[in-house]
Amino acid sequence: MDNSVNIVPSDAGDVFELKDNLRAEDIQECQAGGFTPAQALINGFTQSDECYSAKVNGKTEAMFGVCSQNQPEGIGVIWYLGSDETMRHPIAMVRDSRKYIDGWLKKYKMLWNVVDERNTTHISWLKHLGFIFTTTVIVNGYRFIQFYKRSFTPDLPTGK
Repeated sequence: MDNSVNIVPSDAGDVFELKDNLRAEDIQECQAGGFTPAQALINGFTQSDECYSAKVNGKTEAMFGVCSQNQPEGIGVIWYLGSDETMRHPIAMVRDSRKYIDGWLKKYKMLWNVVDERNTTHISWLKHLGFIFTTTVIVNGYRFIQFYKRSFTPDLPTGK
């Protein structure tokens, strides 16, 4: 078996393949947000501008995307839910994450979301990717931390 991570555009079948195989921390985060894993994945799949699946040996091991629905222009909400298998491929996951984040920052001025403060794996991953953590918000009685990353557009001299 190949055992490499392949990123492909998601289809509805990926939701049903992944929903019962999420990491415990991801399930906990879905529930704290008021969703079942299936609901969270369906919402991500149907509302995202772009939605992708990470497959290992043909099996869906993670889904992620970006959504601009109900956001100010130029703002994208990113999300990621995965299985324990993705933890066995940290180099590929960070490499692929950077690729998509960098691409999205060419389309959006800012990417953001919140993460359950108990989801230490995602917090470490987001820090490694250069996201900035700001406010703590309470969602359904649980502490979530807001994070963001902005596109870099330097002020260029006008020559005047």
